[in-house]
Amino acid sequence: MSKSCFFIRPETSWTGIISIVGLVPSTCAFMWLDQKKFLQEARRILKVGSNLSIDNYGFSGAMVGNKRFNDLFSKVSSTYMSNPPRYENYPDPKAINDFGFKLETEIHLDHNVELDLNQFVEYLKTRSNFINLPVDLQIQTSTEILDLYKSSFGETKRTLRFRADLMLFRAI
Repeated sequence: MSKSCFFIRPETSWTGIISIVGLVPSTCAFMWLDQKKFLQEARRILKVGSNLSIDNYGFSGAMVGNKRFNDLFSKVSSTYMSNPPRYENYPDPKAINDFGFKLETEIHLDHNVELDLNQFVEYLKTRSNFINLPVDLQIQTSTEILDLYKSSFGETKRTLRFRADLMLFRAI
């Protein structure tokens, strides 16, 4: 399967692609965008009947069968890696009509992932609230969270809950 990626610069005229695009995806990004401009541009380039998909994926904060870990995760997240300012994860399904879209479907999937301590910490290091830390604080935080979570994982893999959400809109 081939994949294509196009970046449209605002100062560029792309009249050749206007109204011919069949899908505009936003994967784990909508909360960082100027949402009004994004929705306007997505509708401008989408042909009628084509789709806009907005999805998010991430750790839900739970280890199956370990409430102590769940409480610890909440405390560690707020202490070491608070969420940076962001917009809503998804557009309001009622307001989306103003941009020329109609909600087609929503999919919400909670699922289990088996990770050991190092895999879990490496996952945490991919999150925006970690990446936004200064480098010296990233190093310190990595060491500290490894120590904090050690008792929850031991030397084995644990079952962690992740969540995937997708909203699919049709251009009208």
